[in-house]
Amino acid sequence: MRVRRIRALLPALIALLLAPAAAPAGSHQVTERLRENMPPFVFTLEYTQEQHGSAQADAGLYADEGAFFYIHSILITRGDTNGEVQQITLNPPAETFADAEYGGFGLVLEDMDFDGFMDMRLMQFVSAGANIPYYCWLWDPPAQRFVYNEALSDIPSPLFDPVKKQVLGFATNGAAEYIDSVYEYRGAELTLVARTITGYDYEGGTVIVTTEELVDDQITITGVTKEPLVQPEEGDFDW
Repeated sequence: MRVRRIRALLPALIALLLAPAAAPAGSHQVTERLRENMPPFVFTLEYTQEQHGSAQADAGLYADEGAFFYIHSILITRGDTNGEVQQITLNPPAETFADAEYGGFGLVLEDMDFDGFMDMRLMQFVSAGANIPYYCWLWDPPAQRFVYNEALSDIPSPLFDPVKKQVLGFATNGAAEYIDSVYEYRGAELTLVARTITGYDYEGGTVIVTTEELVDDQITITGVTKEPLVQPEEGDFDW
């Protein structure tokens, strides 16, 4: 009878022994005031750190696979009372670095709609190129919470100009096309108002620059220029 019971338990024991170890878990906190006259808020990122998981790491594009962190949730509390403001669950989790270059675990707090309140964005996943996507949330003062903004989240590598009140986007389409976009808020709606597409025809030896602008509520081509492509001499690259 004991032999039968041991045999029955063998598959479960083998599965337990072969199961991968649980990913190391931890948290990262950032304290920030959304506005000068508001109490500080504490943003707690709950993460796991995994040896594998991203296509980029598996492909060997990044040597230090341990540098990848997966943010599963963001807990937002008041710094003066520790009262919970909001908890955001990310499924799938956001993939990011701890590097300060990316805001520290990919979290960036800045005014993204120019209303005087700090908003929040978090790197969606690590990109092998220049197109870095972010999850974006805008602070809603009446609701006293962050609201996910799909339009902002669709803009790769966004930059925010508080003087001109413009959102700037930059993206690449392979190595042959660069796209610079300019957005403005029309009311609460984020609107594309201008775009410059720079294409490189390496075989033809030309650079084609296409400019587009918002005309009568339609993005319209307003100019196309062609210039000779100047190939850099060996050693002239400025990295």
